[in-house]
Amino acid sequence: MPKRIRVATHLNLEELEQRYRPASDGIQSRQYQIICLWRSGSKRTESYAKTNFA
Repeated sequence: MPKRIRVATHLNLEELEQRYRPASDGIQSRQYQIICLWRSGSKRTESYAKTNFA
């Protein structure tokens, strides 16, 4: 069974987007983007496919 992932809610979706778009580090940017996708309702596999995350 896949591991459950919980996303902390101390940042709202808009705040997460503001962090991932200007991030200069590609890894950090993708991590924020994946969290944004999860918060907006995407499933883990969908989020990974959208960001080319392996």
